[in-house]
Amino acid sequence: MTLVRAALTVLSAALVAPLLHLAPLPPRVDRFVASVLDGLSNNSRLVTSEKLRLAGGSLFNPEGYHGPESSSTSGSTSDGFFEGWYFKFHTADGETVVAIPGIIFAKGGGGFSFVMCAVPSATEPAQRYALHKYKLADFRHSASPNTGEWRIMIGPDGENSFGHDGFTLDLKSGGQSVKGRVELASTTPYPATLALPDVMGWFAYLPAMECRHGVVSLHSKLKGGLELNGGAIT
Repeated sequence: MTLVRAALTVLSAALVAPLLHLAPLPPRVDRFVASVLDGLSNNSRLVTSEKLRLAGGSLFNPEGYHGPESSSTSGSTSDGFFEGWYFKFHTADGETVVAIPGIIFAKGGGGFSFVMCAVPSATEPAQRYALHKYKLADFRHSASPNTGEWRIMIGPDGENSFGHDGFTLDLKSGGQSVKGRVELASTTPYPATLALPDVMGWFAYLPAMECRHGVVSLHSKLKGGLELNGGAIT
């Protein structure tokens, strides 16, 4: 009975999602259908959030690199493609730091990888924001859904590293220099279900979406620190 319920949940999500996407239904109807489908999947011990993630695949593990040829997106190396990861944290002293690693394939060819870093409280304008560009070949990635480990590395020597356990920065261009390591602990992944695989809801089942989003962790504990142009951020 459990397997039948799980199969019906997947089938329902796959059939209902396109219809709800096209039909001008009130928001309360969307929420009701979502709660029903989510309830079906939550009733099965075979499809818990943890087991779905350990099963592998990008649908339940959105944090890994998808790439321009992925069927889940509409981009390609020839038509243009962007993928990025958004890291934002607040320090005990009230500082905010944002780091966005990513990769861009330009339409018609070419492109670059990058790390954008923003420290809004910096006194000098050139230190507050910088886009540190790298070659496409300087972008590398790895992932192991069975263990929950993933990593994005950017730079000739992979000196900028982002992953399940935190990130390391070694950036210097323009007027901004950022170095250091921040470790993540007690992460809280988005509660995946068969009906609502990620923050995209049932739209996650639709192929060739122009834009896709995934929540890696709703909140985390931080340890470590960074240096901004020689000054400590802890």
